[in-house]
Amino acid sequence: SIKRGHDPRDFVLIPFGGAGPLQGGRLAENASINRILVAPTPGVLSAMGLMLAPIQHEALASFETAAASVDLKQLQGVFGPLDEQCAQKMKNDGVDPAETYKEYFAEVRYVGQSHQLEISMGSSLGASSLPDAIQLFHDTHLASYNHNDPDADCEFVMLRAIHRRDPPEKSLLEAGVKGSNKDPVPTSRKLCLTAADGFEDVPVYERSTLSVGFELTGPAIVEQADTTTLIYRDHRARVDQFGNII
Repeated sequence: SIKRGHDPRDFVLIPFGGAGPLQGGRLAENASINRILVAPTPGVLSAMGLMLAPIQHEALASFETAAASVDLKQLQGVFGPLDEQCAQKMKNDGVDPAETYKEYFAEVRYVGQSHQLEISMGSSLGASSLPDAIQLFHDTHLASYNHNDPDADCEFVMLRAIHRRDPPEKSLLEAGVKGSNKDPVPTSRKLCLTAADGFEDVPVYERSTLSVGFELTGPAIVEQADTTTLIYRDHRARVDQFGNII
């Protein structure tokens, strides 16, 4: 991640699977990550993601052209048929065109490079689309590889159009959060976090009883059918409006 220009400290750790939330707190400490998000159903996160994923179709076309010789009409001439392909697929899925969000992408590289970076060109094409894309390429190259050359010649490699409709299920997550308004009453269990501390009594919460806004400070255990979340010592946890443990 660091080699590609991504500092783990800038990101949120999302542990998943049956054991991920048990290990996430310690991994976050080791990587100096300050925030963890434990989804409502970490053990079946892939299945949940499939249900909540947007309806999306994409189409792409080769476009190996020097950036200096590209104009707006050329881009529109390539993206037009791609839009038509995507629109037909969205129509086949019964999606209202008014609910469709479009986004255009270009793969760009410096002349002579064997690899390219994908750059967003936004949701519409205009007079500034081309210079904005080239500038974004230079900025992204600097962030990804720690160097760039704004004076070097660039070339396009591929163009891609995406049509997407975000699912209504997103609102169901917020509406489906349950839990009592009263503070939950935990049970307890002996837990050994470190050899130096030995075994100690730690509160154990049932996740379904945690209401929005509930907060606690570790050590604590949160149990549910598909996983167990361990809140490590001095870690502060709260439940957000979607039922995530932050």
